[in-house]
Amino acid sequence: LLIYWNFGIKKISLINFFLICSVALLIIQIILTSFIVPKSQNLARSIIRTSDYNFVDNFIKVKKFNASVNDLTIYTEDKDAKGNYYNIYIKKNTGVENFQIIYAEKGVFKNDEYPVLELYNGENTSVIKGKITNFSFSKSEFSLSSFSANTILVKKTQEHETIELFDCVKNLTSKGIKDLEKIKLKVRNCELKNLDNIISELYKRLIVPLYIPSLMLVSLLLIIHSKERIDYSKYRLSIFLIGFFIIILSESTLRFVNKSFENNFIIILIPIILMIILYGYFLMKFKINKNS
Repeated sequence: LLIYWNFGIKKISLINFFLICSVALLIIQIILTSFIVPKSQNLARSIIRTSDYNFVDNFIKVKKFNASVNDLTIYTEDKDAKGNYYNIYIKKNTGVENFQIIYAEKGVFKNDEYPVLELYNGENTSVIKGKITNFSFSKSEFSLSSFSANTILVKKTQEHETIELFDCVKNLTSKGIKDLEKIKLKVRNCELKNLDNIISELYKRLIVPLYIPSLMLVSLLLIIHSKERIDYSKYRLSIFLIGFFIIILSESTLRFVNKSFENNFIIILIPIILMIILYGYFLMKFKINKNS
């Protein structure tokens, strides 16, 4: 920095350069949070939504009760390198008070036409309306094709595209909600009780990144004073605390976002006002120094 000053580069020019960089970073952040991240989250979850159980074998962990599939619990004591399971315990819920318990000495996962556990040397116990039936088997197949995973099958709010959330808010806040049923096809949780959450999601995507230029300007306060000052350590600590406060402010204001337009407008203005105040402080400081 001393080399810059000695070559006649003005401090305000350096601040303008980093301010432009922060605005570029702000744009990149908004693109990421508004478009790329929701699409990638939805894509990742859609793979689970539409997948079959070709990967059920990975759900079965040794010496753990695995309940990754609805109405089904699987436990196995050991597994060898060939993929054979030993001492398998399976519990399948078939109703409110009905269930099936299967024990087998050995089992192997196969997925030819449909996913099955091929079981050897075991017992099958079924309880139906209080009646118990039991039989032994030397070989049996337990189908996994009729079960669904314990995962959310409906798109979550953060997985929807930004334009869809804007359409939802527009329809929910308008007087005549004529197209609400059409919007619901895109945003399943487009309801008045979920409006605050949708607005909060839009705030995280579009408004929180606006604090980036303010944080950049706060860090640039370090170039105002020389390191030779006696109180420079305290000054640097105070700048750190200011930056830390702005980060907390950007996250805490999320709690105050709601369907009130006036309230949200004030919250949106906070990062813009902070940026104007900080940049105005630089202009005033350098103008005073120049006059001095």
